[in-house]
Amino acid sequence: MTFRSNLFKIALTLIYFCLPLIFFITLFIIDFRKTGYFDFNSAIRSFWIFVLFISLITIPGIILHLQYYQLDKRKSLAFNKSSIKFYSEEKFDKIIFNKIDRVEIHTLAWSYKLPWQEYGFTRIILKDGTKYLYTSLILECSSSALIFKRTNITVDEIEEFWTWPTKN
Repeated sequence: MTFRSNLFKIALTLIYFCLPLIFFITLFIIDFRKTGYFDFNSAIRSFWIFVLFISLITIPGIILHLQYYQLDKRKSLAFNKSSIKFYSEEKFDKIIFNKIDRVEIHTLAWSYKLPWQEYGFTRIILKDGTKYLYTSLILECSSSALIFKRTNITVDEIEEFWTWPTKN
């Protein structure tokens, strides 16, 4: 996971999250020009609904991003023709494609364009029951699907209301 890919994922959410502040400052200045003094209470009353609406859009994205970051920090993947090298802070595993039972790719089922629309995770399940998980901060779900489908591994594409990964 690189800083650049991490920043790209969270940037739109952070921009949306800053909109209420910009709106508040704008209302504050407009009110000052009309009245000649700063009326903090008037500005607060005017924008609380806007803050609530923006928060409903951004806070789930921020929470999801923090969860994905926690799961993927110090992880990396390296694909070659016959295996995946899965590096994490505590171990290194080489997963040979013919030992994979199936791959689950979890994506968001919503058709609306949301700041966290591209978030998802991939769970690799080996024939012995061992599971590996990585999120779209490391590799986009669409890229994961292409890689595994090319190697004739069963890929279950699961659409969920909320793509909250669990360890198992």
